[in-house]
Amino acid sequence: MTDNNRLQSLAADHLEHFDFDFGESGMMILISDTAPPKVKDMVKSVCGSCNQDSLVQIYEALNAVVESDNPDCCEIDEKVCGTDVYCQLIKYLKKR
Repeated sequence: MTDNNRLQSLAADHLEHFDFDFGESGMMILISDTAPPKVKDMVKSVCGSCNQDSLVQIYEALNAVVESDNPDCCEIDEKVCGTDVYCQLIKYLKKR
């Protein structure tokens, strides 16, 4: 398995544990109640907290990794996820 495929597989494994809540105040991204602790640990390690802003950024970054031909240099919507968060996520995944 190439390094890119391994990163994409890890990102996809983490994405499986994100849920959406469509409440009265709009859509929110949540970590599933059944998610292993490693998912929340990843968010905290990369973003410093598990608040809604962090979850949105991580969700966007994980999707970008999964959809990219080359996760090391893919386009990311900086209005949703800063490049610093994306780079931290790539470093985190590469250590796994």
